[in-house]
Amino acid sequence: MPYHIYFCATTLLYLTEIAGAIIIKDIGTIFELISAICSCNMAFFLPAAFYLMAEHKYSSILEKQQNHGYRRLSIAFIILGLIAFALLIGVALKDLF
Repeated sequence: MPYHIYFCATTLLYLTEIAGAIIIKDIGTIFELISAICSCNMAFFLPAAFYLMAEHKYSSILEKQQNHGYRRLSIAFIILGLIAFALLIGVALKDLF
């Protein structure tokens, strides 16, 4: 990853956390939101997306035909990740209201 993208993304995440901590009374809510984003990305979105990208770039037609079950499983993981993300964000935001 280019350093300028890493630096901008890290700084933006840090500033968002600081602004949220200033605005919201309970800082635990900020940590719940960040953990919801990170856990869903690491457990569901990134592995499934990387598999689909790698298969698209490096697999032959025969390998794509043989691995169609894995492709469906990757799509199911993305859908499951969206459901888990919605539930985790809902739990974190219910404390605000």
